[in-house]
Amino acid sequence: MGIGGSIPGYLLAFAGFNSALEVQSSSVNTVILLNVIVIPACTYLIGAAFFGLKYPLTKEKLVEMHDTLQARR
Repeated sequence: MGIGGSIPGYLLAFAGFNSALEVQSSSVNTVILLNVIVIPACTYLIGAAFFGLKYPLTKEKLVEMHDTLQARR
């Protein structure tokens, strides 16, 4: 979580973010949009693709998991 939280800060520092300014430069505004929209969307799509490909949940697998849980109860 620390690394994930520091990445936007480093990107903003690289773009020249200055909290004392009322209006930020266009490069800072671009990095803010990147941090808020593009990076989360990309990580979501990568995660969805990973779980879609590596964790196939078929009807048969679901029935098997249900039967296993019923047996434990």
